[in-house]
Amino acid sequence: MKRFISIIIALFVMLGCCAYAESTIAPLDDALFDDAKEALVLFEAGDYEAASALLGFATADELMKFVTGNYSTFGNSPVQTKVSVAWWTGSAWLVAVPLCEPASPEVEVLVLMTNDIDCSAFCGYRYATWGDIEEALAACDYVIWNEEYIESKSMIIYTDD
Repeated sequence: MKRFISIIIALFVMLGCCAYAESTIAPLDDALFDDAKEALVLFEAGDYEAASALLGFATADELMKFVTGNYSTFGNSPVQTKVSVAWWTGSAWLVAVPLCEPASPEVEVLVLMTNDIDCSAFCGYRYATWGDIEEALAACDYVIWNEEYIESKSMIIYTDD
């Protein structure tokens, strides 16, 4: 009987911890998706001054070094601004915007981080590939898609004519 009661108490403690963890997740400001996409457009245009003003945490020179040192697909075609995703790491939100349709794991991605209390401003950035993002999302409980990527597939329908 003592063992049964101990198990029940342990379950209640675990449920309480889960509820507490869920309540401590900071809400994500929807404008962050728009800012992340705008930063990508500004990087594509080479306007690092405007990107620095938009992001507010890095100088134009730092951003230029980051972009030119990491990304190889800027300038190949206009960047996409439809698909973006955010996930909670336990202490911060990461927002990812792929440069083009994320149809393969090699697609380059801009990742921005926010960890301020109201989650309204970015504080860091990093380079990733879509494969990296898919791995991160698979291991995460809190994911928000601004616009979910659904791979388009052509279907051929045969009819008897």
